[in-house]
Amino acid sequence: MQELKDLYNKLSHKNWGQLLKGKLIDIAISKAVDMKTLEFVYKELTDHVLKLF
Repeated sequence: MQELKDLYNKLSHKNWGQLLKGKLIDIAISKAVDMKTLEFVYKELTDHVLKLF
């Protein structure tokens, strides 16, 4: 998450959102956190709904 924080002002919002989505997908694949938690985190950080499937 620190990496994302550092990149927030360096990337466009679209690119930052795509990077965030990729990181969350990696977490979902590793089964470290359930999808509801990932959807909540994405919505809180971007104000958009996470549409994976």
